[in-house]
Amino acid sequence: MDAITTEIPNIDNNVSEGAIQSNDLKFIQYTIQILKEKYDLDSAGIFEYLKEIIDLKFGPTSRHTYWKEIEESKGIGARYTRCLTVCIDDIEYVIDVTQNNLDQIFRKFSNDDVFISFKEMNREWENDPYDGR
Repeated sequence: MDAITTEIPNIDNNVSEGAIQSNDLKFIQYTIQILKEKYDLDSAGIFEYLKEIIDLKFGPTSRHTYWKEIEESKGIGARYTRCLTVCIDDIEYVIDVTQNNLDQIFRKFSNDDVFISFKEMNREWENDPYDGR
């Protein structure tokens, strides 16, 4: 986490007015940007690093893991990816690593977000279970 913390001051990020206000939110946004742009991690790598970073900085009870269906995977079998939600300043935020735009990767949780609880995703799940494809 020290490498991430030392990189944060070096990022020149033009944030729209009111988009990111607290230092904790800036920390998460900059961390995602560093992992994505400097280290060129894929969605699984970003997920794993962010999960550990959030656990260390905010505690494991501040985050939850969810599955999100990958839209382009319609056909033979549904494909899913892991996403995180994190509660900062009593507001729940989504970290959706399937998005390409930084503003969409980390955003406030919305009722339009459709996620499946991590514990519900198993072979007995009634709606198209994850088959590993």
